Parts: sequence; structure tokens; C-alpha cells
Amino acid sequence: MVALVGLRQARQQAAMSQQELSVAAGVRQATISQLEIGATRARPTTVRRLARALGVAPVVLQKQPVVAEEQAR
Repeated sequence: MVALVGLRQARQQAAMSQQELSVAAGVRQATISQLEIGATRARPTTVRRLARALGVAPVVLQKQPVVAEEQAR
């Protein structure tokens, strides 16, 4: 099981709602919500499905999100 700390940022950068990602990845919206808040961890197959739907590498979903002020440096 994998923590997806970068999921929300990747989803927002793709300009997708949780519901849109749910449909595109074939993952329940409630599961996406739980993953984004860290209440649950994802199976490797779920990570791959989400990454494919978002057009990113699976490792991107596992990285800590970059805070806006860090990007300005």
C-alpha cells in the first residue's frame, strides 16, 4: 500500500475534479477523497490507474506537493 501525498496537487494541475478523475481512472470518488486526505493508502494497481488518468508517472503521486513559496525560490 502506498501513500499518495501528491495526488491532490496532480489532480488540480490536471484541472480535474475528484468526480472527473473517478470516471477517468475507474476509481470511486470516495476512495480518491480518502487518498487525498491521507486516511487510506493505495494499492499499486490503483496508483497506476490514477497516474494514467492524470497523465503523470506513478512516482509523481507519491511525492510531497510543492508549496507555492518553494516554487518561487
